[in-house]
Amino acid sequence: MSKTPFEFNGTETIPVAAHPVWLTLQNPKLLGELIPGIERMDQTGESSYAFEARVKLGIIKPVLSGTVTYTDVLPDQQVGMKVEQHSKVGSSSLDVLIWLESCEPDETEVSYQVTGLADGLLAKAGVKALEKLSQTAIRKFIDALDDLIRQQEIA
Repeated sequence: MSKTPFEFNGTETIPVAAHPVWLTLQNPKLLGELIPGIERMDQTGESSYAFEARVKLGIIKPVLSGTVTYTDVLPDQQVGMKVEQHSKVGSSSLDVLIWLESCEPDETEVSYQVTGLADGLLAKAGVKALEKLSQTAIRKFIDALDDLIRQQEIA
């Protein structure tokens, strides 16, 4: 089965210092709470995790299972992740790189680049649909990240 390549990137600014953002990205329990659709995330190695997620694809909502492995980690600066996913609707492989840059003491620019390959129904949905789905998930992730860090600061 042929794989469909896709790639997208973006930048968001959140009103939180870079260090708490980086710490949150390093915490798989919190990361699992932030990524839309994640239902389970279990540690399988020093920097590897198994996950199960439910994502809406048109009229279906399949269960996606896979692994996340942290890569390219630089404290307070960047986090990389290799994501492998297999399901009844297809498989995908993603390389995610997130950069953090302090703009002001309490403001961080979060830049991301995602490259990947997908097959099956995931690929048939088309690159634009995959990008839209991913960008919606990233927007929800950034909003949830901002909310979570603010709640931790208040507590």
